[in-house]
Amino acid sequence: MELGASETTVRRWRARDTVQDRSHTSYRLATILKPMQEFVVVELRKWLSPPLDDPRAERTLRA
Repeated sequence: MELGASETTVRRWRARDTVQDRSHTSYRLATILKPMQEFVVVELRKWLSPPLDDPRAERTLRA
């Protein structure tokens, strides 16, 4: 394609009712956690306190 868009992308955009960008967020979660698993994940996130804007940033432990 001339503008760097694939034929599939052009086909999808032509089928749309609007030219507004759509959300990239999945409507279904890929994983369902049991209550205890969710608790562990939340507590680990609190304990490790990773930066929300950089998932590759070095983790530091809270004292």
